[in-house]
Amino acid sequence: MTGYLDIEDADKISATGARLAGLAEGLQAQVAGLKAEIAAIEAERPWGNDHFGDGFRTSYMEPVDGQPPLRDAVLDGMDASGGLLADVGDMALQAMTRFKGGEAQNAAEIRAVNPDV
Repeated sequence: MTGYLDIEDADKISATGARLAGLAEGLQAQVAGLKAEIAAIEAERPWGNDHFGDGFRTSYMEPVDGQPPLRDAVLDGMDASGGLLADVGDMALQAMTRFKGGEAQNAAEIRAVNPDV
């Protein structure tokens, strides 16, 4: 299947995948800091006590139509971001490992038919 791909530098893609996987840990640390800032701001109830503030608080902090509150969805997404970034990096590494293996196998099969290649 590697014949359908035109990859000039699989090692460069692998290095990028490893870099992305490595950045995931730093992203998680940043997420933890942002979540702490959000919690501190929420503790101050910045939305106020008027009609508009109550409406915001309700839509932000309470479930709607069986869905989790917007706040929880945002925080859950933040939590997942580091893992997703690590997954993308790992998948790039795996893809290039498979690509290189396929290329090596193809080259060996061609040499078996024509050793001069």
